Amino acid sequence: MERRTSPRTKTNFGATIRNGSRQVQGRCVELSQTGMLVSLPREAIEACGAVAAVTLDLPSGLARVLARPVGFRKRSLALAILALGDGDQERITDFLFERMLAESLKVKRARKSRRAAA
Repeated sequence: MERRTSPRTKTNFGATIRNGSRQVQGRCVELSQTGMLVSLPREAIEACGAVAAVTLDLPSGLARVLARPVGFRKRSLALAILALGDGDQERITDFLFERMLAESLKVKRARKSRRAAA
């Protein structure tokens, strides 16, 4: 059963997860307003604690969030966002909106191209 409250968008940027003194580098492969999916080495996933500080390397700058693990698959860790500052929320929202707009324009261009070819 799907429990997400907002859809994830495919991404590919750096993510640093800090849990106490331990810090692990990974790749954020999906992002939404409420959570993310981060690709990490398996040993890092297994050692992740109950709450972690996550720094996302968005194209517009860094966004820092407090998150908790909610699941994992192979080399991916699903995290739910617990807290973040207004500036971080704004950077994430802007990034997701720009991605959504770009995808929408791609779909419109593809439809227009198919109609012109028909």
